[in-house]
Amino acid sequence: MSRVDRIVARYAHGESVRMGVAKEFPAAQLQEDLKGVLRQNRVYFNVLFGLLVAMTLLVMALLGFFIREQQVAAGLLAVSGISLPFLIRLLVQMWQAKTQAELLITMSTHLEPAMMRSIVKALAQGMNVKMPAAVRKE
Repeated sequence: MSRVDRIVARYAHGESVRMGVAKEFPAAQLQEDLKGVLRQNRVYFNVLFGLLVAMTLLVMALLGFFIREQQVAAGLLAVSGISLPFLIRLLVQMWQAKTQAELLITMSTHLEPAMMRSIVKALAQGMNVKMPAAVRKE
């Protein structure tokens, strides 16, 4: 479960409804939480992108250096065939979380609190998220 999913689950299952009394939906707090996700993802994304570029350049340089040695070249291609797709997968997941967070921030800015509460609950149900234990105790 991504951090955006956890934030949505928290707001759907307890942040704005306590003891049967509906409070005003905390859109501003939701926006702040999601902006925190964006800030953190930006740092990780830049680090991973830098690693991806560095690894690609390193593999290309080593292949150029060991072009005549087939076993070493095959080993380099095998290692890069495992690690580079993994880095790309992580980058795609971070991009998806960024897109989800930005969409929710935009929606919470322009929609009424009651509509936003409905959207957050629908998103949480669509993710098949179980209610956190801390919320169930209330």
